[in-house]
Amino acid sequence: MNDESFYAFSLKKIRGVLVVGVGYSLIRKCIVRGLFKTIHRTRGNCVTFNCKRIAKAADLPTKPVTLTIVRSVIDELVDRDLVGVWKRGSGKVRYIVTRDSPLWKVAKSGDLDELLKLLGE
Repeated sequence: MNDESFYAFSLKKIRGVLVVGVGYSLIRKCIVRGLFKTIHRTRGNCVTFNCKRIAKAADLPTKPVTLTIVRSVIDELVDRDLVGVWKRGSGKVRYIVTRDSPLWKVAKSGDLDELLKLLGE
């Protein structure tokens, strides 16, 4: 079973259910794919998003536990200067990716494998 079919099989199994017993690396790949889809579909020079939007794009449940995991993955990308923080509110964070980011260039090219290499997957 290749990586793509494993991803699809796992998502069908966990969609709408609390993600328990699934490895962190699989959830991280789902989040990265959601971020990839969000950036790839964008028109313009930048995209802003929050954790819930990425979770929906990744077909993950939008429960608080899952959103905490999404936030930790995006915060890793902020630490690596691939994603910026646009606005911090009371417990809410909006992130931004501009066309100057290496993440933007790879996502717009449509090469998911290159994106996973960039992120060290």
